[in-house]
Parts: sequence; C-alpha cells; structure tokens
Amino acid sequence: MEHLRSFVNGAWLCPGDFNAILNSAEKLSLRPPNLAEIDAFRNVLDSCTLEDLGYRGYTYTWSNKRPGDANTKLRLDRAVATMEWRAKFPITIVSHLPPHASDHLPILVHVKSVHKFQQKFKKGFKFEEAWLLWEDCGEVIKDAWDMVGGGEPGLASIKEKIKFCGEEL
Repeated sequence: MEHLRSFVNGAWLCPGDFNAILNSAEKLSLRPPNLAEIDAFRNVLDSCTLEDLGYRGYTYTWSNKRPGDANTKLRLDRAVATMEWRAKFPITIVSHLPPHASDHLPILVHVKSVHKFQQKFKKGFKFEEAWLLWEDCGEVIKDAWDMVGGGEPGLASIKEKIKFCGEEL
C-alpha cells in the first residue's frame, strides 16, 4: 500500500480485502488476535494517511466456515480513504452485502457528491420588474448584452449574456 500511495496525488479511496483487522472486536474466534499484525496494519494505514470508512451490515466479512469452536470470523473487507477523499465526498456509505460465491462478503461503496446536490438547488437569474423603473436600466442591459457572448455559439452565447446582464443589474 505504501508503494501504491507514492503514485497517488490528492484524494484516494482504497476498497478491498485487506487480510487484516484493525482491532480485536473485528475477530470472532476462540483464538486471540495477533496484536503485532493489528499494529502493523494500523501503521500502514497511518503512513498512507488512510482511515477506515466504517460500514453498514454484518460485522464479519470472512469466515473459515468450520463448525463449532473451530470457526473464525473476521472483518477483512473494508474501504479506506484519505481526508481529501472524505472532504470531497463526505457522504460515502460502505455496506457489507450478502455472500454470493465466496468466503468473503462483497462490499458496496456508495458515494454521493455534495457539490452536485448543491448545484441542483442553485438559483438561476430572475429579472426584477422594479429594475424597469431605473432610468438607466435599458442602457445597462444593452451595454451588458453587447459586451459578452460573441465567441459562444447559439444558446451558450445567450446564457452568457443573461448571466452578465444579471451581474450588471
């Protein structure tokens, strides 16, 4: 992971099977967890500035499928990300899905972009009727209309002109 990190600039999400746990609560077994392996995994995540994104669903994503006391369950599958990723995509949901044809539970990373959500509700230009009472309203509109949008084709030109008129008014 540290080698991969050297190729990444900026936001980074890394989902998958890490074959490691972050704490003893991520292991269900009669055998105790290997604390040195837990520390090593934490150190790698720290050095890569990656944080676990948590999850929804069943805790353990892998089982050795042995019966009774020989059974071991672990949370090996996860998604980790940098703070840049979390800032860019604050709504990231990691879910553990039902098993299919593997001894691991598949994970689903659902990302919602807050930027697109905010853009959806951004108000467009609205002409205020009161502006018509201004003595220089017509002149401001004509000057603004003539100043921009000449290089844009068709409706893009009109959109630029309307935007600039709104700013000038």
